[in-house]
Amino acid sequence: MNNFLRIMIVVLVAVLAVGGGLFIAGGGADGLAAADDTAVVSAAVEAPAAGEESAAADHSSAAFAFSTTALDGSVVDESIFEGKSLIMVNLWEPWCGPCVGEMGDLDRLYEEYADKGFLLLGVFSTESGTANIVDKLGISYPIIRSCPEFNAFQTGYVPTSVFLDGEGNILGEAVIGSKSYEGWKAIIDSYMA
Repeated sequence: MNNFLRIMIVVLVAVLAVGGGLFIAGGGADGLAAADDTAVVSAAVEAPAAGEESAAADHSSAAFAFSTTALDGSVVDESIFEGKSLIMVNLWEPWCGPCVGEMGDLDRLYEEYADKGFLLLGVFSTESGTANIVDKLGISYPIIRSCPEFNAFQTGYVPTSVFLDGEGNILGEAVIGSKSYEGWKAIIDSYMA
């Protein structure tokens, strides 16, 4: 079994254990909905199983390596991180209202911070409607198809955003849910400081 699959199993077990524990401890669905398991999910993504090497050990050029395609069919891989100090990976879907609702603000931030070493990647897995939304909103940041490597960032919710340094190392915890321009700006500024 390869390291990536082992890490994915650890993440799945951690998410199921936390979800089940919160459901029972919280008295049912209400307790689960109110719980914030972002830290647990983030820790499970970052920490390999006991005795396992981290996924980063498989990639000499970056802690997070991937290869996929953009909407225009061009190949995109971790080389897109070159010269960047902060990467925001925003997992979204065209059927998700909050995801689409924040894209204008995200594009504005991408334009404002691009010359300061900031990269924003919009990652989707549902093909239907994606190109139309991107064209209609005039999105300028790279929109790429999901690939198995991005599964490590999945939380079960969209939108979910993960921040990486220029080498692809995870910074902080996954951010679940959409934010306003000001909300994202505060997070980006804290990482760029």
